[in-house]
Amino acid sequence: SNVGIFFVIIKPLIKESPHPMRNQFRLFFFSVLSLLINCSSVNASGTADSILVFNEVHYNPADDLSNSEWIEFHNLNGVNVDVSGWKLRGGVDFDFPEGTVVEGHGFLLIAADPDNRNLSGKSALGPFRGSLNNGGELLRIEDRDGRIMDTLAYDDSGDWPVGPDGSGVTLAKLNQETANSDPKNWVAA
Repeated sequence: SNVGIFFVIIKPLIKESPHPMRNQFRLFFFSVLSLLINCSSVNASGTADSILVFNEVHYNPADDLSNSEWIEFHNLNGVNVDVSGWKLRGGVDFDFPEGTVVEGHGFLLIAADPDNRNLSGKSALGPFRGSLNNGGELLRIEDRDGRIMDTLAYDDSGDWPVGPDGSGVTLAKLNQETANSDPKNWVAA
C-alpha cells in the first residue's frame, strides 16, 4: 500500500536528522505528498475507462417512431480509437463491426435506422436492436473484453431536462469533453 511505502521512505530520513524541527517538517512534507498521490490516483480511476462516452441521445422522437432513435458517442482522446468488437447495451443492443474507428475528438452515431431521412447528411452505423425507453433507462458501452467504458442512466423526470421527452429535441451533453453523466451536464438540444 501507499502508506507502507511512505513509512519505508520516511523512517530513515527521520532517524538520520539530529534536528527535531527538520524531522517534523519531513514528516509533514511526506504526509502531504502521500495524501496528494492517493487523491490523484482516486480521481484518475473514476474516469480512466471513459475513452468513448455518450454525447447525445434521441430517445423519444416527436414522430413517436422508434426507428427515428439514435445515440451519439464522443471520443475524448486526441487519437483515433478502434472500437471493433465493442458493444452498446441497455434498452438497445449493438455490436460494433470490425474496422470501426472513431477519430481523435470525433463522433460516432448509432441509429435504429441509419437510412432514416432525419439523419440525411450524417453517417450512422446500425441498426441497433430494441428501442430506447421513453421514460429513461441505463445504457452502457463495453469494450471487446466486457469492461464498461461509459454509462448513461437518463430519465424524463427529476433533474433531467424534460424537453427531449417527445418534443423532437435531443438529450445532449452540455460539456462534451467530460465523462460526466450527472443530469446537470445534460440539456435539451
